[in-house]
Amino acid sequence: MNIERILGFVLLVVGVGLILYSLFASYGIFTGSQEAPEIFSDPVGNEIETSADEATASDDVQQQLQSLMQEQLKGILPEGTIPKTLNLFTWSIFTGILIFGGGQIAGIGVKLLRK
Repeated sequence: MNIERILGFVLLVVGVGLILYSLFASYGIFTGSQEAPEIFSDPVGNEIETSADEATASDDVQQQLQSLMQEQLKGILPEGTIPKTLNLFTWSIFTGILIFGGGQIAGIGVKLLRK
């Protein structure tokens, strides 16, 4: 019975520790004092390379249109906005999983303490 109480306290402390860690880390990330883990990043090498022989008038117009669209999109969405938003969203999901898991672990600890 003594081992159950000790294990109950350990599980309770671990569960509450997980919850507090995830909340503390999230506070740091969303206030900007820490960086979110980078899962999504900007793709490198978006430009299409063509040789001088393959460049026709339609390809030239298409490249000009593509560069014009990229310039317009940079005015609407600053560079790196989409990956940063996705990184914050995935961190929020991960934090939710940590909080849920910590609650379950702490709940098991409390059940062991009640016995």
